[in-house]
Amino acid sequence: MKKENNGRTAVLPVILCVAALVLIIAYAFGTIGKGGASKTQTAVHEDDGFWKTKEQLENDKNITLYMQEAVLGSSERTKKLEVFVQEVSDVTKLEDKGILPFDLDKKTMYIKYSGTATYTVDLSPLTDADVTVNQGNKIVTICIPHVEEKLELNTDETQAQETQHDGIFSLGDLKVKPESMIKAQQDVTKNMREKLSKEKTKDNADKMAVMSVWEIYQPIIQQIDSSYAVNVEFAD
Repeated sequence: MKKENNGRTAVLPVILCVAALVLIIAYAFGTIGKGGASKTQTAVHEDDGFWKTKEQLENDKNITLYMQEAVLGSSERTKKLEVFVQEVSDVTKLEDKGILPFDLDKKTMYIKYSGTATYTVDLSPLTDADVTVNQGNKIVTICIPHVEEKLELNTDETQAQETQHDGIFSLGDLKVKPESMIKAQQDVTKNMREKLSKEKTKDNADKMAVMSVWEIYQPIIQQIDSSYAVNVEFAD
């Protein structure tokens, strides 16, 4: 009977050692499992970051579209924008040499014509290609055409001097033929355009166009994103 008890006593420590080993192994696997879960969690976090980046790209694209649509919508409503007006005048000379030789019955008259040059910029043809958005520098660039010049004679402001009698047999008022009046108006219109060109009025009107367009669109862009500024330049 003593021998059997001694055998059981010898086996007990072995069982305890095996149980401890099993617990250690189980704990180790449990730790590894937790480590794997941690890696999985990190991967999910990285995926979240990717989708945030993609979402940001979509937002940037939307901002560009919003700004382009706002500019184009306003340009369609505005269409032709009058930016500058310049008054101009010219004097022409009308003659009637009469029927006598050596200008014996010649008559002369001077007529002063007044005109108005109006400069407009046509915004209706603008497309999304004319509106670029630089999100890095926070600048919206709008490309516009140069101004158009329209010159009109103010016929109701025409001033005519009294007839000058250059010939000794010149009598009565000078009678202007319709074709002579048309020719006179064509000549003064040409002279007025030359004066406007010499004074670089169109260049000044272009500068006014840039300022006027900026004043229109800067508040519109600011409503979308106050950090953006507007730059206006010509398409060519």
